[in-house]
Amino acid sequence: MGLRNDGSRLSRSGPGSPPHPGRRGEKRKEEGFFDRVYAVVKRIPRGRVLTYGQVAALLGDPRWARMVGWALGACASGAIPCHRVVNSRGGCSSGYGSGHPERQRARLQAEGVRFRMDGTLDLTTYGSLGPPRAPRRSRMNGSP
Repeated sequence: MGLRNDGSRLSRSGPGSPPHPGRRGEKRKEEGFFDRVYAVVKRIPRGRVLTYGQVAALLGDPRWARMVGWALGACASGAIPCHRVVNSRGGCSSGYGSGHPERQRARLQAEGVRFRMDGTLDLTTYGSLGPPRAPRRSRMNGSP
């Protein structure tokens, strides 16, 4: 181990490595992200849903949808309504409850969410953000 210019010690794994969880009260970067995911999911109203991508977009990066899934998969608290987050097609997650999407569907149905025959739900009806916006038209090439 070496010393930095400010006198603090460097970790054994090198100067650029993330801090170890539990050491001097520091948290890993992912844990802070997971807490932010849980805060967003707690605000989804009963009978409404968000997609993984929508949760990621609300947190600032829509490409982190998979990370949102990891956070919800690691959630052990029953106080966080993880069942209110669905895939982009409005379907239940195959990874919910350790591979039991029927549990997610049952919890949503208990909140009044209705599913189509293909097993998906209507995101325009049950989406917490409301109907998706129509794509913007380009003003290039003389289009209005």
